[in-house]
Amino acid sequence: VLLAVANAAQEEASYRGAAQRWGAGALGRRGAILAQALLFGSAHMGADVLAGSLFIWVGMTASGLVAGIVADRTRSLLLTFAAHAALDVPLALALTCRLA
Repeated sequence: VLLAVANAAQEEASYRGAAQRWGAGALGRRGAILAQALLFGSAHMGADVLAGSLFIWVGMTASGLVAGIVADRTRSLLLTFAAHAALDVPLALALTCRLA
């Protein structure tokens, strides 16, 4: 559970917090939302990610886009962090406890 919460905090701070907010100066708000979503999707690809396929990339990019819009409209990472952690906790438990 701690690993999942820490991962959610780190990813929300990195993508929706830093990349999106800092990128807004150069790319505008919409461009920064799109850029952080593409970065988020790309970070979830590769041999170290289970089933790292185009399907996963599209799904993760879409979820990053939605989270970026929510963070922008609410001007807070609280809701995106809570949703991210809520999804990561069962995933981490399934992977570490071999429940799946």
